[in-house]
Amino acid sequence: MAKSVRHFLPLLGIALAAFALTYWLPPKLPILQLADLRLDDFRQDKMHPQKASQSDDIVILKITEKTLAQLPYRSPFDRALLAKTIDHLVKAQVRAIGIDILFDQKTELAKDGALVTSIGKAQVPIIIASGDKNDGMTEGQLTYLNRFVKQSGAYLGWAHLPKDHDGIIRHWPDRQGFAALLFEKTGYSPKEKPRQIAYRNNKDKSAFPSFPIEMATLLPGAWFKERIVLIGADLPLVDRFPTPLTGKGGSRYMPGVFIHAHLLDQLMTGRHLPPSFPGGKVVPLLGMTAMGLLLALLPVNFLTKIIGGLVFLGGYGFFGFYLYQKNILLFDLALPTLNFILAWGGASAFTGWRYRSEKKFIEGAFGHYLDPQLVRNLSNDPDLLQLGGELRQVTSLFTDLASFTKYSEQSHPEDLVAALNIYLEGLSTIIIEEGGTIDKYIGDAVVAFFGAPTFQEDHATRALTAALKIQAFANEFKKNNNIAEGFGETRIGLHSGPAVVGNVGGQKRFDYTAMGDTINVAARLESLNKHIGTTLCVSQDLVNECPDGIFRPVGDLVLKGKSQPIRLFEPMPDAMDCSAYLKAFQKLEEKSPQAQEAFQKLHEQVPNDGLTLFHLNRINSGESGTLIVMEEK
Repeated sequence: MAKSVRHFLPLLGIALAAFALTYWLPPKLPILQLADLRLDDFRQDKMHPQKASQSDDIVILKITEKTLAQLPYRSPFDRALLAKTIDHLVKAQVRAIGIDILFDQKTELAKDGALVTSIGKAQVPIIIASGDKNDGMTEGQLTYLNRFVKQSGAYLGWAHLPKDHDGIIRHWPDRQGFAALLFEKTGYSPKEKPRQIAYRNNKDKSAFPSFPIEMATLLPGAWFKERIVLIGADLPLVDRFPTPLTGKGGSRYMPGVFIHAHLLDQLMTGRHLPPSFPGGKVVPLLGMTAMGLLLALLPVNFLTKIIGGLVFLGGYGFFGFYLYQKNILLFDLALPTLNFILAWGGASAFTGWRYRSEKKFIEGAFGHYLDPQLVRNLSNDPDLLQLGGELRQVTSLFTDLASFTKYSEQSHPEDLVAALNIYLEGLSTIIIEEGGTIDKYIGDAVVAFFGAPTFQEDHATRALTAALKIQAFANEFKKNNNIAEGFGETRIGLHSGPAVVGNVGGQKRFDYTAMGDTINVAARLESLNKHIGTTLCVSQDLVNECPDGIFRPVGDLVLKGKSQPIRLFEPMPDAMDCSAYLKAFQKLEEKSPQAQEAFQKLHEQVPNDGLTLFHLNRINSGESGTLIVMEEK
């Protein structure tokens, strides 16, 4: 009996620990709740019990990029067009109008007056969006907004959409908001305030009929009669929020005005999600703890336990989806499943098992930074991952994105990260394809080197090829991606020479990196681009290693902190005619008075050539020769 108790108590302790972890940790570690949230999103997106056709009660007039292209200015939105649209909607006998546009500043006096007049004479309730200081509004903006509302006779509706900790819009605002006020002003009052948003789930077409606002006055009035019309932006990077739905195009992001439409529609239809489990989170977790412990105690072999556990989990998941689809019950899936696995696995192996795979660790740690073949070599020979370094001939590559600070200040964080990830993925792919090693990412900058850890006789050529491809990619990325609007030039520095490469850090945490003056010089060359008018600058040492490259000389520069000059060059992407520049540069080397005339003529022929302009400005300021001493990095 005592022996049985001694065997059972550790099992019970492990099971209770599994329950405690899955009950107490999620609020402190939101990432543990994310799986359940995403499963709930999946159920609502794919299996909503109340599938609906397109709404007959709500119409959206959207402001698109095409709309803005027809207006004299993008912001604030043209109030004359709004006034004209409101007059048409009132004439069409709409039930109410909701305007998800912030009127926080004056525009043209006549247009502002026209909008105030149109709202004031309207015989239907008009709700306009409002915010507060927490939304970034200043005292002056709030004062103007309140004055505008008082003059026009409109109502203010709080347009804030609360985000869960993962950024997704799932819940209603804590206080009466834009949609609820619209519902109330049309003569209704909700039976109870919803807590969770039950999106109108229509996979065949959009949930609400929508038209560009500039078309509103051309559409028949019958299309709007007795409907509630919402007006707001449908722009790529403005007022868009992630939702549980993926939509027709596969995107989770939805314009704010469409989310307000879903909220209003939920009130109008009484739609709701299935009720949660009566016992909350405790009952499912306790039940799964007990089942995990019971399975661990069954006198069967380990394989049978595995099969039994998988069958049980499959059945639990099946009923979770089935009861949801039937609108009967909503209960968590991920955390109880995790609880079951912890209780079952831990109890089954309470004497302890430890599993470590060096190959998986190495491939996971280095797979994003190195050539796949190199990763396989490291996994086959883990001794390569010992601390220490060696002196190798390498080519160091530094990149940086001009004007990124300004771009980041003007961008939504989610849009910023999305754009930056695509950009860095493109650069990283090019570097790895050319056999380079990515050392680190520093914000928008990439640090890489060629020639280690595997020996590459042509490391300089590989690095130059990668740099030219990065230039082409960056230019194409800016040109063809709306999310890259505001990105600056990608500046690159290359330098070849000796460096110490190896694993640096502690026994449990280290990085494979390169150190030395070669790395520092490449970083200086990258920064130097902004002073000399280039985007790609390389050293004489790299040019010596690339006999087939096309280069034009920059000059003999003494970098800040250095005493000796180094000859720098700008690589040319193709066999363009550099003869005129080379002749002008030769006169500069000779300190000839004719250098100014030569560079002036060249500048007139190619006014966008930054390097030519750099030398012309030097000459005009009284400098001569090719020796340039840098006073800043």
